[in-house]
Amino acid sequence: MASFLLADPGMTLHCLASRQLRSRGAAVFWLALVASTSACLGATPAPDSDPIGDDSDERQQAADEARDRDKAGEPPLQIHWLRNSAEYVAATTQAYALATAKVAAHAATEPTQPWGVILDVDETTLDNSQFEIERLGLGYSATAWRKWVLRREATAVPGAAAFTQAVRAAGGYVALVTNRNNAVCTATKDNLAAQDIAFDVVLCKGTSSEKEARFAKVAAGTAAPGVPALAVKLFIGDNIKDFPDLTQDMRFDAPEGLAAFGEKYIVLPNPMYGSWESNEPR
Repeated sequence: MASFLLADPGMTLHCLASRQLRSRGAAVFWLALVASTSACLGATPAPDSDPIGDDSDERQQAADEARDRDKAGEPPLQIHWLRNSAEYVAATTQAYALATAKVAAHAATEPTQPWGVILDVDETTLDNSQFEIERLGLGYSATAWRKWVLRREATAVPGAAAFTQAVRAAGGYVALVTNRNNAVCTATKDNLAAQDIAFDVVLCKGTSSEKEARFAKVAAGTAAPGVPALAVKLFIGDNIKDFPDLTQDMRFDAPEGLAAFGEKYIVLPNPMYGSWESNEPR
């Protein structure tokens, strides 16, 4: 009788067990043996390694943990990352370290013209992630936001306080341009001061959320009494609209269109909200 030896001894034994069919006749035996052997040869052994990649286990674990957080009513990943990751602290610290180096280099030139920097407030100097936690499942509410701001409980974004103090120590001015409205500007200043954020002027929103007019006031010296016309050396923000004349459309620009970032513009990460939310998914 012909013998079929397979790579798996167990499979070989299974296939050869069809010898028992001899009693039913040679024809039946051979048909059964061929069918059984074909099935055995067609079997596919389990792969030795994960074909997805070395990080697949980590990604699967992350997905499982995200599902468990949803079930437990815990924050989504974007808030969890901002509040609890080492990477977020590293990213903001890195951004402000770069900003501090830029300021120090400018101060070393002994500038004769008054100079300064412009920063956003929310998620640039003040961290409002606690507000996001409190609104989970409820969504944004202007009334709830106002109450949050009046509580004055936002904390400093890592690196922000030290940077603003470094600007002042180097002889520069700090201007904060925010879309918090004028009704809560005093509470905003109190919160900033409590978090050791140094500033010379805070320009809150009047009738327009566009910031260009307020940027122009800082440059012209009409932002606040005692603050002269400034040569603005840096803009720092978490939203593309925190930078002059930029919109989400700049994401399609050629690399040279991004040349100001890392030089005059420094952006901080904010995965929780922003003008990017209305971009077409891809």
